[in-house]
Amino acid sequence: MSVINHDASAVIVTAGGTPLGGWADGDFITIEKPERWTKQEGSDGEVARSKQNKPGGTITITLMSGTESNSVMEALQALDELTGAGVFPISVTDMNGSLVAFSADAWISKPPTGTRGRDNGSVEWAIDCGHLQLVQGAAARVGL
Repeated sequence: MSVINHDASAVIVTAGGTPLGGWADGDFITIEKPERWTKQEGSDGEVARSKQNKPGGTITITLMSGTESNSVMEALQALDELTGAGVFPISVTDMNGSLVAFSADAWISKPPTGTRGRDNGSVEWAIDCGHLQLVQGAAARVGL
């Protein structure tokens, strides 16, 4: 068995072409895709499955409340609210070799909740993606 190295600073995220940083402590990126198949079970035990043709997904990023990246996200959100032109590309690349995600048509789905406390705190940005490509594990290491 080999030792696996992980470096959080090797996770590169860009939104609208701008690199983001200032990640909150702990988990700072969550990427979700919808179910590919749903299952229906009949009263007699017969099972059917239905393919869900939903190419989108959600990327949630969590930033420290004092980081400049919040200003980048706020500008993208303001552009969308004022003009409806707030659709932007987003990419997540784990240079450790375990994850690549990309969407050419992403937008901020809702404003973050504003909280402040004794410590710096964090700001969570939910980003909807019309078409989200996600590759995890060994396939990301070879660029598939």
